Amino acid sequence: MAGRAASAYLMMAIGVTFGACASVQDLPSKEGGGEAVPVIINGEAKGAVMDGPVIQLDDYRGQSRQRLEGLLGLPALTRSEGKGNFLRFDIGECRIWAATRYEEGEEIIATIKLGPSRQGDPEPDINDCLQV
Repeated sequence: MAGRAASAYLMMAIGVTFGACASVQDLPSKEGGGEAVPVIINGEAKGAVMDGPVIQLDDYRGQSRQRLEGLLGLPALTRSEGKGNFLRFDIGECRIWAATRYEEGEEIIATIKLGPSRQGDPEPDINDCLQV
């Protein structure tokens, strides 16, 4: 059992390492067509940094479960559903549901939906949810 735990920690460390290598230039801009914004340090422009990304959950449809977990973390609930899984992610006041299916041995997001964690609350914005 200790060997499995060590292997799991090693795999998580590798995933975090590769995730940290993502390039800021690969992310979409929040406003205005992806224009770079200068960084001002002590009154001087020191280069450019992209605005934060605008996340669209629909962009994750057809992508791997691992890519979605890279954005949201591990699901709060996973339930096996025939030829796929049902996933629920709880992030602050937000709840995200996803259904997966297997294609050629890979788990792919088939459907995804965002909603509030409490019934009757207004639907949140995913970008606000991720800033928790």
